[in-house]
Amino acid sequence: MVSIIKKVALLGILALAVLYLLPQLSSIENSLKVLSTLKPWAISLAIIAQFISYSGNGMTTSECVKLTGNKITTLRGMLIALTSASIGLVAGGMFGSTASTFRWVKASGGGNDGSSLAASLPPIFVDIALLAVSVIGLVFLLFVHDLTRTQVISFSLVTLLLIALAILCFLAVKHQKAAIEKMLVILEKFYVFFKKDFPKEQTRTNLEKLFATGTYLIKGGWKGPLKGASFNIFFDMLTLYFVFLASGKSISVFVLIAGYGLPWLIGRMAFIFPGGVGVIESAMVALFITLGIDKALATIAVLVYRVISFWVPSLIGFIVLPILNAITGKKPIQD
Repeated sequence: MVSIIKKVALLGILALAVLYLLPQLSSIENSLKVLSTLKPWAISLAIIAQFISYSGNGMTTSECVKLTGNKITTLRGMLIALTSASIGLVAGGMFGSTASTFRWVKASGGGNDGSSLAASLPPIFVDIALLAVSVIGLVFLLFVHDLTRTQVISFSLVTLLLIALAILCFLAVKHQKAAIEKMLVILEKFYVFFKKDFPKEQTRTNLEKLFATGTYLIKGGWKGPLKGASFNIFFDMLTLYFVFLASGKSISVFVLIAGYGLPWLIGRMAFIFPGGVGVIESAMVALFITLGIDKALATIAVLVYRVISFWVPSLIGFIVLPILNAITGKKPIQD
């Protein structure tokens, strides 16, 4: 019976993928036509850089599991990150992606705690890496290029909000007992509002585990996951750089950083749009135009970059889905 339910769920997800992706195929097809007119050697480098970028995702997932003393391979982590992102695209967004990551990491030998960390921490480390890139880009934009008032306000607010959240998390870990009590009060009010019984002691235990992990991260456990996230962001930026080269335009490092970081941060905050579709593209094109790049060139480069970094990996994720289900249904492969 469980096997039948799993197969039905798998077919349901694949059906949703078809329904979601079919309307996008025309734009993907147009971008692929443009792709064929670009310099093959630079496009090849962009594809290689994107593959390495996804290995950074796998490294982050693997390093998060290692924090609990368990172990999964970087390759397995990469497959899980790739497929979970595809599921999140059509089923539940961030929640669907988190749930599928937890399930597959646990089935791969990550344990309950390792699976929880692998499902929750990687996006945080990616956001930290993006924040660092965005701050550099914002400083460059403010002092070197003219921005509209709306752009200055929106970009500054996004960056300041994320910095404030980072500081808040740091203070919460430093003052654990007070933070846990405040969080319990807030959570209890939510439960009361929705007329649900509040499992206070169980919630306290879970929060204590979470803060214990935070303490470990601050003492040095952050290095591995952040290395993987930085790897992911660096080679994703390199993908965009090679796409510009393929279109005949060599852009400076600062232009690349400025045009990449802020749009991605905004896209991740606009979580109601799966994968930041539409938000990232429009923000990137607008910024690159502001930075002096021709509109047609910026549009082509960004669309081709999104095909290589988002649409193709999403399609691959759905192809890998039944394979990952099969290998995690067996005895986990050990390093």
